[in-house]
Amino acid sequence: MPIHITCSGSFTGQKARKLLVPLQIQISAPSNIPADAQCKVRVTYLDSPTQSAFSVQAIPGTWDRGATDDIVEWNSTFNPNIDPLPVSFVAFAMFLDPTNPTAPSVPPDYTARYKIEVFQGTVSFDSIVFTLPGSATAQESANVLFALDHGSSMNSTIVTPSRLDRLKSAFPRAIALLRGDDTLGVSSFANLGLAPGLSPDLPCDKALLNQRNAALSLSSNLVRDDTSPLKPIQLAIEKARTLSSTATLVLVTDGSNFNSPKLQTPQLPTSALIIGEPTTPIPSSAAKMISQNGCYMYATSQALGDFAIEKMLTQLLIGLNGRGFISDPEGSLRPGESVSFPIHVTEADSEVEAIVFYPHGSTPLDLDVKDLQTALPPPPNEHPDHHGHKHQHGHKHQHGHDQHGHDQHGHDQHGQHEPPRCDDAPLEPDPRRGAGFVITRRAIVPDLLHPDRAHTPKVVVSCPPSARSAPVHFNLMVVAKTDLRLDAEATASGLSVGSDLLFSAALSEYGQTWEHQGVSVHVELTHPDGGKQTLNLEKTAPGRYQTSLRSFRAGAYTAHFIATGKSLLYRRAFRRECLRTVAVYPPGECCNSDSSPSGDSKVLT
Repeated sequence: MPIHITCSGSFTGQKARKLLVPLQIQISAPSNIPADAQCKVRVTYLDSPTQSAFSVQAIPGTWDRGATDDIVEWNSTFNPNIDPLPVSFVAFAMFLDPTNPTAPSVPPDYTARYKIEVFQGTVSFDSIVFTLPGSATAQESANVLFALDHGSSMNSTIVTPSRLDRLKSAFPRAIALLRGDDTLGVSSFANLGLAPGLSPDLPCDKALLNQRNAALSLSSNLVRDDTSPLKPIQLAIEKARTLSSTATLVLVTDGSNFNSPKLQTPQLPTSALIIGEPTTPIPSSAAKMISQNGCYMYATSQALGDFAIEKMLTQLLIGLNGRGFISDPEGSLRPGESVSFPIHVTEADSEVEAIVFYPHGSTPLDLDVKDLQTALPPPPNEHPDHHGHKHQHGHKHQHGHDQHGHDQHGHDQHGQHEPPRCDDAPLEPDPRRGAGFVITRRAIVPDLLHPDRAHTPKVVVSCPPSARSAPVHFNLMVVAKTDLRLDAEATASGLSVGSDLLFSAALSEYGQTWEHQGVSVHVELTHPDGGKQTLNLEKTAPGRYQTSLRSFRAGAYTAHFIATGKSLLYRRAFRRECLRTVAVYPPGECCNSDSSPSGDSKVLT
């Protein structure tokens, strides 16, 4: 045997998400190879018991597509007689199973056979057949509980409108991005001293909530018990957990009067949204409201504008089921005016959601996504699903596209046929309207994202000509189902002023970090006093970026991360955004043993 080839690799994927699995290939022990040999490596997908879940991925600049879509070839040559041995290569198997996305794989687990070959021209020096083993978990859905603070400080008229009034307006708008297979539960706490109309129910879109799969108790009343040694926030955590022990609990509170040794750090997944004011410091108990892997976010209009609560709640919700922000612009419109915002989608995106928030009582705005699809539309008033049934227009066709590059006919971006996905979620109108918001969703046709095709999609927000003359202020948020993810965090080296703030970000595509072209990552930082600053992050490794800043004021720092660059396969321009919060405290407050954790400041992850 003139050359010895070895290969290793395995994976745990997620249904309906595309995953590139690294195949570690080594070439060693050459003999009887011509002295001037110029060898190449070829990887061929052979077969799998699970049809159409596997292929092999061409990577620009590294692996060229071969004679068919199931073959890739290393784009450089090597000479085993000269080059140091062993010679190592990393090829990428592609896994994507869109069938039954909410069901995990069942035995036998996924396997696929690949052939690895060292060759020159028509001469094959050696080859092996490698079996790639793996498994897949079910597609993630949001499973979330809310514990909403109805205490007297939330209803204080010191600020107008009150925090509770703002929460009442924001809550149904923020949960508009939940899907038909998401699970939602709501409870309220500290319901003492409020007008009957405020306790215990918050006004919610009942039609929306009724679409949720196994929706939990919409509002569980928890009246303050002054005889209890526990603070209301502790009671709220325990009460909400009676609805579900597996959901992510989100506390929504102003954090007043929670600095107590009786507040126990939650052990189950728990995050917190703190509604604040510019003059109100972030409570030092924030880190004790959340679990080890949870996060807290601090929402103030000073840092985030009129829709601060909606922005932060939406950030929390989309993070639970693997979506990401593309852009987050604001503006205002007079009657008859419209404005368009370009959106940068890539082959790693499969669906775009756009949601516009505007004030209650103002003229409803209109929203549309333009130039996202140029494929031929279905016949008027109807379109067939993958079972041949027909649906009336005006409803979202839930299974039109999967998350990662498959059109409604089941073809992936390589032209292979895929079994259709089974999605039993109820159909929703598109666009869907509610009090103070409108939302629309559009699937993306992968072939239209090829670099040879012009593609300039945009979101258009418009104000009807018949509207009143006053300008309508709005916030547009664009979200994508995507495999091109920006994960960012803001942390602090300590709890008190003078600690270093560390801002770090990671870009991943199809589960891997890459050397993307022209990537720029920066943070638009809002200081506790409202001052703004732009920080550029430096690359520390492929796909990883960071920078730091010494803190010099107590309070919450709001970090708006923005990453731009070009995608891996088609070199499409992308933009990804996210919001993060980190807080530091005055020395006397941060070092209170009853209210402060030890070690690093606990922040959003």
